[in-house]
Amino acid sequence: MVSRAGNRPVNCEKSAKEIQQLVDLAHEVHKVLDEIGIKHWLMFGSLWGIQRKLYNPLPWDDDVDIGVSGDDVHYQSLSREKFLSAFTTKGFTLKERLDRNGIVGIFNQKICPSGWVDIFIFYDYWGNMKRTGWETWLAPINYNLYSSFSSRAVEGTLPKARFGDFDMYVPKDILLVLKSVYPFNWWVEDRPRNCVNKKI
Repeated sequence: MVSRAGNRPVNCEKSAKEIQQLVDLAHEVHKVLDEIGIKHWLMFGSLWGIQRKLYNPLPWDDDVDIGVSGDDVHYQSLSREKFLSAFTTKGFTLKERLDRNGIVGIFNQKICPSGWVDIFIFYDYWGNMKRTGWETWLAPINYNLYSSFSSRAVEGTLPKARFGDFDMYVPKDILLVLKSVYPFNWWVEDRPRNCVNKKI
């Protein structure tokens, strides 16, 4: 697993309260996506919590990653403004980077003061789920290596897995997705290098 923490210190043993706050935020985002009928699933590092049978975010994660199908008819039917307003009207603040790399960061300080949810928009390109945005054209090798996986993993109705205290959609083949987006170290528990193990 690849850490995105850079050089900043990372609390690698978050408290039960912090983990629950992150789960609560993910649950609220999941409910919004369900309300507007858009297909979505746990993605990237958040899938490791399922694969390693923690059924929670990893202890050092600050965020939850959720993939969204850009090909979903409900997503296609919404303008960008209406999609984003589905969150802002419910009190979320957003960091929108759709044109850059197909990501929307979702925040709510009341629910989770120190974490957020990243939504990644994926499209099916000839059997592979990929993200859009100008950054994908500038770094195509990285995006093909670390942000692409077989569309078979998310075809049709998706199963659910326990994530904290709610059930969340996951790919049909979790390990296939993880091997695709972490091709060189999917079998390694790669904690951030700057762990601060003291609980806050």
